[in-house]
Amino acid sequence: MTVITFNEANEAFRFDAEAGRLFWKINRSKVKAGTEVGSVHHSGYRHTFLNKKTHQVHRIIWMMAYGEYPDGYIDHIDGNPLNNRIENLRVVSQKINTRNSSKKSSNTSGHIGVSWCKQVSKWRAQISTDAGRKHLGDFENIEDAVLARKNADSLNGYHENHGRQSKNTKGETA
Repeated sequence: MTVITFNEANEAFRFDAEAGRLFWKINRSKVKAGTEVGSVHHSGYRHTFLNKKTHQVHRIIWMMAYGEYPDGYIDHIDGNPLNNRIENLRVVSQKINTRNSSKKSSNTSGHIGVSWCKQVSKWRAQISTDAGRKHLGDFENIEDAVLARKNADSLNGYHENHGRQSKNTKGETA
């Protein structure tokens, strides 16, 4: 992980806390002072290049708000990778970060942790726990499987936003 110092960031960037955005303080070869920092990476997060290194903008914002580089993962609580307002960011472990992830595009049931099991012709609910993958049951109807998964989410420290519909790079529901 590439680290930028507070002084380097403060010399190069102006942080707009209300908007959760960074702007260049200095003119660069193709960018004028006052221009928003970075470009949106294919991952959906904004990145920038400084001192021959790539940096994630949300990590710089955290450092500029709190005076130190984040020690851990930065979780975008609402799932929008471009919403870098400080109240939407929190430092978490990888485990906690994955417990606030959006539903994968390959999901076919429409609900995280719920899938159709052909072998028993029922809806199966599962969850990943600290002890490993846990089978929550097989259900005649999808609503019961979803309820079992939601109850297990709260018991296992999953964020209330876990499994939400993913956001595109503009923060719109995809």
